[in-house]
Formats: sequence, structure tokens, C-alpha cells
Amino acid sequence: MLLVETKVYVVGYRKNDNDQWRTSGKTWGDLTDAQWNAKELSKHASCTTQVFEMGKMLPVD
Repeated sequence: MLLVETKVYVVGYRKNDNDQWRTSGKTWGDLTDAQWNAKELSKHASCTTQVFEMGKMLPVD
């Protein structure tokens, strides 16, 4: 079986600078979508947001 690494993006948020980063657990395959969701979250929740990039291995048939 062959494995291919793909990149997924997670939006993290925190209320204060000393708080830990929290996420909703949802991932996006497109950086633009993740950035848009981070911007919308910061508008509605008055928190600091950041997009994190992670690697994910997918099997190839």
C-alpha cells in the first residue's frame, strides 16, 4: 500500500494570550477556506484565531 501525505488546516482560537489554543476539531483541505473561517470566528467571538497546518497520511489504492 502506498501512502500520500496531504496537508489539512485547523482553526485554533483563544480568548486571552495566556490561554491554551482550542479547536472545533474540524479540518479544511483548502487554506483559503480555513482562513475565511478563522476571520469569521474572530468577528463573532471576540477571540484571537490562528490557522495551523498539519500533515495527514492517506492510503492510495
